[in-house]
Amino acid sequence: MRAIEEITLEGFLTNIRAPSKERTMVSFDCSHLSGINYMDLIKNLQDTLSRIDEKYSERETRGRSLKGRYRKIAKVRKRILTFAPLPSKFINKIGTLRFDVYRALNLYSLVLEEEKIGMFKRNLYLAPYVRAPTLLRTVQELNEEIKELNEEITKFIQSGDVKDIEELLRMSDVMGKSATFPYTPIPEITVDLTPFTVTPSAKYERLKEIDLEGYKMVEEVLRHGRSLVLTKAITKMATEVQFILGKVADKKLKNPEEQLNSLKQMCEDLGLRSLANTITVTLDEIKEGKEIEKVQKETNARVKSLLESL
Repeated sequence: MRAIEEITLEGFLTNIRAPSKERTMVSFDCSHLSGINYMDLIKNLQDTLSRIDEKYSERETRGRSLKGRYRKIAKVRKRILTFAPLPSKFINKIGTLRFDVYRALNLYSLVLEEEKIGMFKRNLYLAPYVRAPTLLRTVQELNEEIKELNEEITKFIQSGDVKDIEELLRMSDVMGKSATFPYTPIPEITVDLTPFTVTPSAKYERLKEIDLEGYKMVEEVLRHGRSLVLTKAITKMATEVQFILGKVADKKLKNPEEQLNSLKQMCEDLGLRSLANTITVTLDEIKEGKEIEKVQKETNARVKSLLESL
């Protein structure tokens, strides 16, 4: 039976902040407008925005809808109009950049923990030390695209097109006569890296000399914490292994070697060498032509033994 001292996990806890399309939105209080005038404003804005989209788009556009909502404030119902005064081409580019950075994050790191708060999901990522530079280079390239996008947006803000939108809002008494759209450049993608390791080698000798009982209590808490983190990491990777083997069993994947080797390399990069060895055995069993159902069962047994050793 393996001891916990033989299992480690290391890398960078990684946090990424990427701009979203929502930051391009502007809102206006239209409570003072009659229903007819409000609907006229929406129609005219849709026509204007569609014309702008057509002008800046490289392909045919389908038009754009606006968000109109009601909100109660101190028992007074307010009518709020929300839309993005930018061409859809720019808005979609922000969405694409956000998708690309999180795709890279999932490619070069392990989701150590998932937390769902209401409709939002937040993940805790652990990037192996050796993969962090590649992730940072990807972010650097995407930030260059954000820089170019900001230059295009600046040109648009200074153009006559945005003035057409402003004039519509002024005519409806929604925007002040001298007011303009407040423009804040799209922020760069930022990355926070925090070195992280789960290793049982750390000993607190001074505490041991001062308070032996307290030292043992601290060690027990740390041991429990190490076990929880390692269990999450091993379970996450093992689930992906079983997902691949499941596709083989369902005849949806013929050659799983490439995907399994990719997971094995991720385990090695994270310091999970015991799990990497388990995947190596699984690969050997597949090469030997063992029935996939037996491979699944024996892989499960090895992972279970590994988890029990924690």
